Amino acid sequence: MAKFLMKAILVSAASAAAYKYRYKIMNGVLSVPAVRNLVVSSSMKLPFVRGKMLQNIFE
Repeated sequence: MAKFLMKAILVSAASAAAYKYRYKIMNGVLSVPAVRNLVVSSSMKLPFVRGKMLQNIFE
């Protein structure tokens, strides 16, 4: 019971920290060029994302 409670507290604390610093984490991850290229190319394969991006670009 104590192990479960400790794991639950640790997961909750990690989730709260990740949520609080989500933009700093995202900026750190996306500062790596290979990861950024992978994310952009993957997101552009999704039709609704590509449509929204192209709609905003060519307004």
